[in-house]
Amino acid sequence: MKGKVLNIAVVFGVIFTIASVLLRTPVGGRLRHRALAMALIVNLGLFSWLRVAFDMTGASIVATGVSIGADYAIYALYRLREEYRNRASLDEALRAMMETTGRAVLFVALAISAGFAVYLISDFYAFRILGVFMPLTMLTSALTALTLLPALVLLLRPRFITRPAAAAGKAGR
Repeated sequence: MKGKVLNIAVVFGVIFTIASVLLRTPVGGRLRHRALAMALIVNLGLFSWLRVAFDMTGASIVATGVSIGADYAIYALYRLREEYRNRASLDEALRAMMETTGRAVLFVALAISAGFAVYLISDFYAFRILGVFMPLTMLTSALTALTLLPALVLLLRPRFITRPAAAAGKAGR
């Protein structure tokens, strides 16, 4: 168990670093972490609720799911920042982000989920678990990126999103 927790912590650390670099601020990395942590909690809760052992297969699912799911939040935040700079209204920017990136995130999550769902018909137990939990992980990650993340942005109004483009360029974004 200690090794699995360490693995998840390392994955979170790497993703935080990448998100912070891509979004040019650790605030973006922390926001992305909030959505990803919620998806992780839901998925680990499902493991427990369904009484599925958190073994090597489960640890692999969590690590892969966290890695793939992190993209959704980064896409959403990056697009939201672009839309805000074009519109200067957070409500309009959120609406535009949902209509564009939100649709793409849902489509990608559904496509990846469908690909992994093929494993449901496998005779191999580990593949069946993969066929159940990877789609759940993808959908949970997408939904938290498209619900929790916008709510946090509306609540916190982080400067890396709401700062005008001219000011962002002078301050090194």
